[in-house]
Amino acid sequence: MDGLPTLDSSEAFNAAIAGLQRQFRAIARNAKNNNGDITSDEWTHHIHGAVAEAYVAKVFGLYCNVASTDRSLPDVGVSLEVRSCIRSHGPLVVRPRDKDDRRYFLVVGMFPNLKLVGWILGKDAKQERFWIDKDKDGNKILNPYWRVPQSALNTDIYSF
Repeated sequence: MDGLPTLDSSEAFNAAIAGLQRQFRAIARNAKNNNGDITSDEWTHHIHGAVAEAYVAKVFGLYCNVASTDRSLPDVGVSLEVRSCIRSHGPLVVRPRDKDDRRYFLVVGMFPNLKLVGWILGKDAKQERFWIDKDKDGNKILNPYWRVPQSALNTDIYSF
């Protein structure tokens, strides 16, 4: 999706600070990650996620809720959620608690090389074919989820 705006270093820095704030709040509330562990290396997850959210907000010219303490608010604007993956071919992950009526955007890469891949509605992501409840060895996982491949995403990012 060439021609999209990019984040400059100061915008990415501000988002990274918000990611650090998220991690400190998670530690303060003794949060556990999706594998049931006390937050281990979630620092990276929070920083990359916040930068991806700032990127999507800039692409659409919308407000980014990156520093809010209200975890029920959407990531961007009034209805957009952002998922990120540093792997260029990584999937978009949707969890059972995620809202069906929101659009989930996937950003891959690391700053400054971010790419907005596409989006899917929460209810459309929650299909049996995307459901993951076992690890690669066939063992049940603690917190199952939907793993949506990039090929299943809407690539016309302005089509909503």
